[in-house]
This record gives sequence, C-alpha cells and structure tokens, in this order.
Amino acid sequence: MRLLSKVLGVSAVILVLAAVVLDVRQERRDARLRRFCQGVHGGMSMSEFLALEQVRGIDESYLVAFNPGDFQWQRENRTLGFRSHLFDPDFECVIVHDGVAITSAELVP
Repeated sequence: MRLLSKVLGVSAVILVLAAVVLDVRQERRDARLRRFCQGVHGGMSMSEFLALEQVRGIDESYLVAFNPGDFQWQRENRTLGFRSHLFDPDFECVIVHDGVAITSAELVP
C-alpha cells in the first residue's frame, strides 16, 4: 500500500509540473505572437514581413491555414491568420496584404 501511495504521489507531482510547463509555454507563445503582430504595419513589404516572422520565431504552428513548404505561399493568400494555439485561441492576429505590401494587421479577440 505504501508503494502505491508513493507512485500516486509522484504521478500527481508529475502531472502538476506538466500542467505548469504547458501553461508557461502557452504564455510565451501568446507573448511572441502579440509582439509579432505589433511589429507588422501597413506599408510593410512582404519581404520585410517574412523576415519579421523569422526574427520573431513565428513558424507554421502559428498559422491558421498552413500550406506545407516554405512561407512564400503567403504571398498568394491575401488574408493570413495567426494564433498562438489553434484549438483554443484567445486572440488572432489577422494580416491582410495585396501581394506586395501589408495593408492591415490587427489583433482580433
């Protein structure tokens, strides 16, 4: 019985630690996406935009609609949505462009 209670205790600690780590990871992703979206502005060229994605660490996991390959396909898709977590978004960064430059960028709750 003592062994079972020790195993259950250790399992509970592991679960709590995992939940904390996931929460911290999510907070970092939220902050990263907010900084990225605040850095995007109307008139920014697509090249600058794609470079900002790389600098801010925004990868395909943030894109709502993702086309495998490199990020160049974003030039063809005129409205881009970015979320820190696809299935439970608190907000979305919506970016619209004309193929050459960004026309608008906003955080949508």
